[in-house]
Amino acid sequence: MTGARRLAAGLALLLASRAAGAQVGHLPERSPYRDAPFRQGVSVFSGWWSAGRNPAGVAPNSAPLIGARYDWSVGEAGSLYVRQQVVFASRTPVDPFRAPSQRSLGSYSWPFTAFDAGFTLNMTGQKSRKGLIPVVSLGVGFVSDLILATDVGGYSFGTSLAVTPTVGMHYVVNSKYRVRVEVGNFMHRFRHPDTYYSTTYGDAILTRNGDRNGWRHNITTTLGLTLITFR
Repeated sequence: MTGARRLAAGLALLLASRAAGAQVGHLPERSPYRDAPFRQGVSVFSGWWSAGRNPAGVAPNSAPLIGARYDWSVGEAGSLYVRQQVVFASRTPVDPFRAPSQRSLGSYSWPFTAFDAGFTLNMTGQKSRKGLIPVVSLGVGFVSDLILATDVGGYSFGTSLAVTPTVGMHYVVNSKYRVRVEVGNFMHRFRHPDTYYSTTYGDAILTRNGDRNGWRHNITTTLGLTLITFR
């Protein structure tokens, strides 16, 4: 075989191998992945705050919530966020200096705010798979009823540090809008006053030292809409 024929044969094999390789996977028009460029976005959402266990039963209870957040991308798959929520809760103060049957002071409206900031990872980067983008987030912040004083029993919900892991799924409606469904865990500190361990008037409200303070796990479930402000 002459040199020219050998060169032609080599080129033919190279082209054939590349053509075979191009057939692996999906053709662009049939790929389940679509570009979903994102730089910044503003979201509004509502949902439910499922309050975690409170040994004394005096903390704000489960309630609906509304909120807003702002995201801006950093790199191909990540974004930073700030988020503010208002929870329309109620709580039942108690007076530990009364007899057990008279301690409950009734239910009071007790809204509080939950704020956090953190990092979100888009599992499919700047693309969606069949319109869906799974996400995971981790943030830190606080919960607060913005009240400095304690109640008659010495308890204060006050302001507490919070750690906020979240998982979710975003659906790309079009280049401007996305629907987001998310489930999070707002973990925050709690502390009960020493008066809850008094036995002056019969049984104490709390008896175990392990109930004096700790972490409360509150599960949030939200549905929201994101407006893409820059692509």
